[in-house]
Amino acid sequence: MLYFAFNKLKYSLLIFSAIPLSAIGGVFALWTRGMPFSISAGVGFIALFGVAVLNGIVLISEMNRLRHDGVKDLHQVIFQATQVRLRPVLMTAAVASLGFMPMALSHGAGAEVQRPLATVVIGGLVTATILTLLVLPSLYLLFERKKKRIPKMKNIVTVIILLIISSATFGQTQTKKISLKELTETAMNNAQSIKVSLLQEKYYQTLKGSAGELPKTQVSTEFGNYNSLFFDSRFGITQSFATAGFYKKQSNLLESYFKTATAQTLIQKAELKKLIEQLYIELQFLYAKQQVLQNLDGIYSSYQKIAKIRFEKGESNLLEKTTLDNQAAQNQLMLQMLQSDIHSVQLQISVVLQNDILIEPADTFDGTRKLFDQALLKDHPYLKFYQQQQLQSAAQTELEKARLKPEFFAGYNNQSIIGWQLNKDKTETYYAGGNRFSSVSAGISVPIFNKAIKAKIQAAKVNEQVSSASFDLMHQNLQSRLLKVFQDYDKFCNAVQYFGGKGLLESNTIIKTADLNYRNGQINYIEWATLFHQAFAIQLEYVNALREQHLAESEINYLLQNN
Repeated sequence: MLYFAFNKLKYSLLIFSAIPLSAIGGVFALWTRGMPFSISAGVGFIALFGVAVLNGIVLISEMNRLRHDGVKDLHQVIFQATQVRLRPVLMTAAVASLGFMPMALSHGAGAEVQRPLATVVIGGLVTATILTLLVLPSLYLLFERKKKRIPKMKNIVTVIILLIISSATFGQTQTKKISLKELTETAMNNAQSIKVSLLQEKYYQTLKGSAGELPKTQVSTEFGNYNSLFFDSRFGITQSFATAGFYKKQSNLLESYFKTATAQTLIQKAELKKLIEQLYIELQFLYAKQQVLQNLDGIYSSYQKIAKIRFEKGESNLLEKTTLDNQAAQNQLMLQMLQSDIHSVQLQISVVLQNDILIEPADTFDGTRKLFDQALLKDHPYLKFYQQQQLQSAAQTELEKARLKPEFFAGYNNQSIIGWQLNKDKTETYYAGGNRFSSVSAGISVPIFNKAIKAKIQAAKVNEQVSSASFDLMHQNLQSRLLKVFQDYDKFCNAVQYFGGKGLLESNTIIKTADLNYRNGQINYIEWATLFHQAFAIQLEYVNALREQHLAESEINYLLQNN
C-alpha cells in the first residue's frame, strides 16, 4: 500500500522504518512498568505502528509536494516541510497518548487488559514522534542527496552498523548470583521506602528542638497626648510563657512522635525483608522447576529420535510419533513461559534494588524443618508501633491537660512625661522628651473559659482508648495469622518429607522401569507416556511443596522477626 501511494520503493522503506524504531518505545514502556508481553500488548503495537506510519506519510508527502512545486534545495525542503507539518504530527501523537492515558492508569475491571495496550501506545509514540521529526528528515536527506553510489552506500552501512552496535549495547543486562542474605542487605540500603521512612525519622528528630517554643514577643509603641497636652512617646516589650511543666509535656509528645516514626521504619524494613524473601523463594522455585523441565526435555529429545527410527522401520504408527513430537513441543513452550516468569521476578527484584542487575539465586532449596519460638510474637514491629501509638495518645492527653494551667507574662515599658513634675523635696523640675521613665509589668493568664480545652482533653482520652483497642486487635490478628501459618508449615513440611524421600525414589524407579519396558516392547507408547508423566509429576510436586514450605517459613520469620 505504501508503494502504491508513492510509486517508489525508497519512500516506502523510509516510512516503514518508523515501525522498528517506534517499537523501542513500546518495549521500553512495558519494561519500565514491569509488564510482560501479552495479546493486548500486541494489539497495542499494531495501533502504534499505524500511527507511526501515518505521521511518516504526512511528512514525506509534504516534502515531495515542495519539491514538485519547484523547491530545489533539499535543506530548504526539509525545513519547510517539518515546520508546516510539526503541528499535525504533534497533534496526532498527543491525541492518541492523552486518549490512552486513562486506560494506562486504570485499576478497575478489565485493567489488566487495558494497561498493556495503552502503555505500548503511549511509550511507542514518544520514540515514533522523535523519529518522524528528527530521524526521518535525516534519512530523507541521505536518500535524496545526489552523490556517487559508493560513498552513499558506505554512509548507509556505517549508520546500520552503529544502530546494530547501539541496540546490542542497550540490550545487554548484567546478571549476578547472590545469596538471600546479601540480597536483603542490598535492598535495605537501596529501597526507596526505607529512605522515605528514615527521612521521616529525621524530620521528627529535628522537630524535637521546637519543644521549648515560646509565643511571639510583643513589641509596642505609643505616641500622643496621653499624659498631658504635650506630645509624649512610649515603648514597651512583653513576653508570655507557660509553666515549665507544659514545655516538658510538649517535649514528651514530640519524643513520642519520633519514636512512632522509628517504629514505622521497623515496619517498612520487616515488610521489605518479607517481600525480598518471597521473591527470592519464587526465583528459587522457578529455577528448580526449570531444571525438572529441562531434564524432561532431554528425555523427550532422545525418545523423539527413537520414535522417528521406529516409525521409519514401520514398528510404530504416525500417531505415536506425532503425539511425542507434540508433547516435546508443549514442554518447550512451558520452558519458554517459565523463562518469561523468571525474567518478570528478576525485574521486580531489580526495581526494589534500584538497579539493572538481574538476580540469580545462589542458595538452593532446603527442606529441613525448623523450630520457632512463638513467644517472639510480642516483638513484632506492628505491636511496637501500636504500643508507641498508645504512649503518643497518653502524651497528647497530658499536654492538653497542661493547657488548663495559667500562663505568665512579663514586660518592660519606657516612656516620656513632658512637663513640670513635683519632686520629693517639693520642688518642681521641667522634663522634656529626652527624659525617659521606665517601668516593668508582670501578670498571669487564667483559662476561665476552658470548655473547649476540656473537650479536647476528653477527645484525647477517647483517642487513648482507640489506640489501646487497636493494639489488642492487631495482637489478635497476628496470633491468628501465626496459628494458621504454623498449621500450613507443618502440612508442607510433611509433604516435602514424603516427596523428597519416598516420592523421588518411586519417581526414579518408575522412569527406569518404564524406559526399560518400552525399549523392550513390553509396554506401548500410551502406557509409557502415562508412567513417564506420573514420575515427573512427583518431581514437580516436590518442588511445589518446597516452595510452599519456604513461603510459610518466610511468613513465620516475618511474624516472629527471626533473622
